Amino acid sequence: VQVSLAPSDGLNWVSGPIPDSAAQLAQGESQTFTLHYQAAATGPVVLIAQAVGAEADGTRIFSTTSEATAFVGGKGDLLVQPFDSYNTFPPHGPPEPPKVLGDDSYAVRNPPTFTSYATHTNEALFALFVQNDSQAAASFILHAAETTDSDWQTRYQLDGVNVKPALLGEGVRFDNLAPGESRKIMVSFQAGPGAMVPDKISTLFELQLAGGNDQPTDSLRLQATALEADLRASLTAHADPLRRGFYDLELRVDNLSPNTMDFIQPLIDVGTEGPGNIRYLGQPDPFMVDALPPGASAVFHRALERLDDQPVRINARAVGHLHGTDPILSTLASVDLGEESDLGVALEPVPQRTPLGKPFEVRGFIANRSLDPLRLQPFAAADLTTTGDGALEVVQAELPWLERTLQPGERFPVTLVLNGTRAGDVTFTLQARALNPLDALVTATAGAKTAVISRGDLLIKAAREAPSFFAVNDQYQKAPFGAQYRKAWVSLTQGARFDVRIENDNPVPSAFVLQPLANPTQNWRIEYWQGEDNITSRFTGSDGFQTGELPPGGSLAFQIRVLAVNDKAEPQVFEWTLADAAHPEQPTDAVAVDVHLVSFPLSITLHRMTASGYTAASISPNNDVNAPLVPVTDPDLLAAQPEVTRGLVADGVTPLVLRIAPDPPEAIQDFDPDQTLEIKPEVKAMIGGYIDLPDIIYNTEIFSVLRDGVWEHVTSYQIAPVTLSRQQPAAFLQIPPIPSDAVVLDAGSTSVRVKLAFQSGDETLAEAEVAITKPPITLIHGYNTTGDWGVEALRIFRETREQSLVATVRYGVEAPGRGEFSAGQTFVASQAGSYLVNTVASFAELIPILTTAIRART
Repeated sequence: VQVSLAPSDGLNWVSGPIPDSAAQLAQGESQTFTLHYQAAATGPVVLIAQAVGAEADGTRIFSTTSEATAFVGGKGDLLVQPFDSYNTFPPHGPPEPPKVLGDDSYAVRNPPTFTSYATHTNEALFALFVQNDSQAAASFILHAAETTDSDWQTRYQLDGVNVKPALLGEGVRFDNLAPGESRKIMVSFQAGPGAMVPDKISTLFELQLAGGNDQPTDSLRLQATALEADLRASLTAHADPLRRGFYDLELRVDNLSPNTMDFIQPLIDVGTEGPGNIRYLGQPDPFMVDALPPGASAVFHRALERLDDQPVRINARAVGHLHGTDPILSTLASVDLGEESDLGVALEPVPQRTPLGKPFEVRGFIANRSLDPLRLQPFAAADLTTTGDGALEVVQAELPWLERTLQPGERFPVTLVLNGTRAGDVTFTLQARALNPLDALVTATAGAKTAVISRGDLLIKAAREAPSFFAVNDQYQKAPFGAQYRKAWVSLTQGARFDVRIENDNPVPSAFVLQPLANPTQNWRIEYWQGEDNITSRFTGSDGFQTGELPPGGSLAFQIRVLAVNDKAEPQVFEWTLADAAHPEQPTDAVAVDVHLVSFPLSITLHRMTASGYTAASISPNNDVNAPLVPVTDPDLLAAQPEVTRGLVADGVTPLVLRIAPDPPEAIQDFDPDQTLEIKPEVKAMIGGYIDLPDIIYNTEIFSVLRDGVWEHVTSYQIAPVTLSRQQPAAFLQIPPIPSDAVVLDAGSTSVRVKLAFQSGDETLAEAEVAITKPPITLIHGYNTTGDWGVEALRIFRETREQSLVATVRYGVEAPGRGEFSAGQTFVASQAGSYLVNTVASFAELIPILTTAIRART
C-alpha cells in the first residue's frame, strides 16, 4: 500500500510519507502514514489523499481517497437561525431554545441550503451569525450573491444598518473577532408584487478569512419560496388597572389568507428596544391554536412586569403553517410602554366579530392606582373614540357623568352597550380623566377591537342533498373552508349541481352582491339557474350578481351547474364571495367548489344508525356493558339510515357506516348485465392524531367491509376492493366503535381526520373525510374502558385533555380509602365521605364531587 497527497497551491511539501509504504496489510489490519507540509498562505486548504494497494498476486488494484480541510490562520463558521422556530413555547416546561443550524459545518465547497417561506405581506426571516471558531482573534469578510427568478424584496441588516450594497459588492468585514465571538446579520426575503407562487429566491453566503486565499471557510445558502398566505399580527398592552408595572400583552393574529393556517404559535417576544427592562410572568396562553380558518382571528395573552420606569418597546410575531407543514411568519407587531398613569381603565374582552345591528355589552371599571385620592372627571363625548372602516353607536352607557372622588384602590364600574352601524373593522377607546391633589390632569385609556359584519349568509349544498345540509348556517367566512368548500367528481355526460341560498341575517333590509372569483376555462362551463330559467347572464358582468334589497330574514335561491366541456378539463376550484352591496370590497361569506373530471363519478355518504340499522342482538338488554352496537347487513336498510356530514364520536359503542354509490345513482344502469366496477378505498392520511388500538397496524384496519352479507374486518394496508354492478349498485364500509382513549390527538387538535380516496385502477373517482372525535364530556363511570385503566388512564387523560381532573372508575372495581391513589385504582370522593363507584351522577351532583376531588389532588 502506498499513499500520496494531491498537489495544492496552499501547501509546500516538507517530508513523508513515513513510512513510504506498507509491504503487506492483512485483512482487518490498518496502517498510519505521516506527511509533513508547510502552509504557503492563510485560508482554508482542501487536502485530498489517495491510497493505492494491490493484491499479493497483482491481479487486482484497489484505491481510495479521503478529503479534509486545513484552516490556516483562522476558522470562521456561519450559523443560521430561522425565525419561524424562534422562541416557541411547548405546552409544558420552559421555552425551547431557538434552533441554530449549520454549526461547525465548515462547508468549504458544497454549501447547504436552508429554506423558509414568504408571501407578499409576510417575510421569511433568518438570523445569520458569523462566528470565530479559531483559538485566536481573527478577521473575516462575508460575501453574498442573490439568485431569483422573479420580483423579490431583500434586506440585510447588521446592528440595524443596511449592509446590502457592501454584502453584494466587496463584502462586509468583521475585524478582530475574539475566539468564540459572533456577529448577527438579519436576512429578510419578501415576495414583491411581481412574484408568483411558487417563485423562489436564494442568497449564497461565503465567509472568507481576511487576507487569506479565495477559498471560503464556510458557506451556506438561504432560500425562500413564495406562498399564497397573509398572516397579520397586532400587539396591545393592557395595564393592570390596580397594580402599577403589571401588564397583559394581547397578541391578535388575523388570517387574511384564502387558506386555513395550521398550528399557530405566538412568538412573544422577538426582541425589545429601549432602556426599559421587563420580565415575563408565564408562558403565552394558549400556547398554540390548531387551525385558523380564512378570515378568522386568534388571540394570545402573556403577563409581564416592568422592572423600572424606563420606556421600552416590545416586538412580537406569530408563526403559522400552510398545509400543516410550510411555516409562515406573521407581520411584526409592536407596542410601546411609556410613563405609567395613576389611573387605570379595564374593559372585559369583546366579541371578535359582531353582527351589524346587534347590540353588545362591554363592561369594565376605572380604578385609582395611586396612594392619593383622585377626583374623577365627568365623561365627555370625546372620551369615547372609534377608528377603522366600521362604525359603532352608543345605545346605553353607565359612566361617570358627575365629578366624584376615587379613594386609593377604589373602582368605579362602567358599562357600555354598543351597536354596529357600518360594516368593517373598528377599534374603540375609552378614556378616563381625573385630577390629583395638585390639580394636575391624570388620564388613562383602554381599548378593544371588533369587526362589524353585515350578515349576508351564503349557503351551499349538493343538489341531491336535503335542505338540512345547507352548510354552516349563520356563520360567516371571508374565504371558503370546511363544509362551504365542496368537492365534486363529474363526467362528460354528468355535471355537478349545487343549490345556493343567500340569506339576509341583518335586522334591516339589505342588498348583497355575489361575485365569482374565477372564470371558467374553455374546458369548463358554469351555468346559473332559478327553477327552469337560465340566469347565467346576470353573473357575467364585472359588478357581479346583485340580489336587490332583501327583507330581514329574506332569502334568494338558485342553482350552480358545473359541466366539463371536453376531456381536457383539469381539476379546478371555483369560488364565490358575498358582500354587502354598499361595501362590495368586504366579503362577508364565501363558498367554493373543487371539480374533477373522472370516468365514473361516485357519491360517498356517511350514515348514523337508528334502531332499524342495528342488529336485534346488539340492542337487546344484556349484561355486557362494553358490547358495541352492530350495523345490519341488509343494504337497503343501511342506505335508508340518516346521513351525517362530519363523522364519528368515539364512545366505544357507536359505529359509522359509509355508502359508496354511483353519482347519479341511475348511471349504474348503463352497465352491461355482467359488467362490474372494482373500487379500492384507501386511507390517504390521518391528520390531527392517530387511532391507538392494539389490533391496528395500518390506518386501514379501523375499517370493516360488507362483503357477501358479512362485515369483514380489514387486516391489510389497502382495503380490499368492493364491487359495483347493476345487481349491487352500492357498497358499504364500517368504522366499528372506537373507545375514547384510543383517539390520540396532536397538540391543539380536536379530532382525527381520516382522508379517504376511492380508486379504480390509477384513477381517483371520489374522496371523503371522516372526523373521529372524543366525546364532549369525561365519562366518570368509564363503561367503555377496557384493559389497564388506572395510572395508564391518568396518562391518557393528561396527554389528551391537557388536565386530568377525574379518572375513570371501571365497573366492578372497589374504591380504595380516602387519600389513596394507587396503580390500577382511583376514586371519586362524594360530600358524604363515601365513594361513588359505577355511578352516573347528574350535573348538579357532579359539581361538588369534582370540586372535592380536585382539591384532594392539588
